[in-house]
Formats: sequence, structure tokens, C-alpha cells
Amino acid sequence: MVGAVCAARQQFEDLSDELKDSADAFGSSIGFGAGSFDQADVQHLASFGALLMRPEASDGILLLGPETAERLRTLRARAEFARRVASRVSELGAAYDLKATRLDLSALQQECLFRPLSSGGALVA
Repeated sequence: MVGAVCAARQQFEDLSDELKDSADAFGSSIGFGAGSFDQADVQHLASFGALLMRPEASDGILLLGPETAERLRTLRARAEFARRVASRVSELGAAYDLKATRLDLSALQQECLFRPLSSGGALVA
């Protein structure tokens, strides 16, 4: 009986060491250095890993890392700008055709500049 208990204890310790090694490897692969978590945090680390595996997780990858604060500031500023634009658009009294915004203005300018020259000097409408 004592031998079985000792064997079970050894197996538990081996699994515990294997879990610690796996947690350390995973933690370092996502930016948590050695010593930044302990065995009590392994469940949280596993939950975080599960979240990272979700399809929508790639949307938040830019929010991890040293530039996070600047990216969040930019996203908040962009959201505020979009809100202000939507507010202004709602104040417009008529619908506007935005096709002109898709025109190649540079090509139109070149066409207007060179059309008189290509028609023998006469202005062409």
C-alpha cells in the first residue's frame, strides 16, 4: 500500500513538473517572462490561452505589446472622430452624391491642361 502511495505521489510530482514546464513555455511564447506567474496562476494562463485561440482573438493582437497605450489612444480618437462625422452627416438637409470623391482628380487636371494643345490650339469643350 505504501508503495502505491509513493508511486502515485511520484507520478503527481512528474505531472506537476511537466505542467510547470508547459506553462513556462506557453507563458514565454506570449510575452510572460519566467517568474511573472506561479502555479496558482496556471488556470488563468490556460483561460487566457483559450481566449487567444478564438477566431476573433486576432482582432486584438495589436493591443498586446509595448505600443498598446498609443494604439488605444488612436482607436479612441478615431471612434470620437467617427461619432462627430456621423453627427454632422445627420445634420445634413439633403442627400449628397459622393461619386465625385472617387474621381481621379489628377487625370482630370491633366486632361484639362492638355486638351487645348492636342486640338491644334483651339479650345475644345
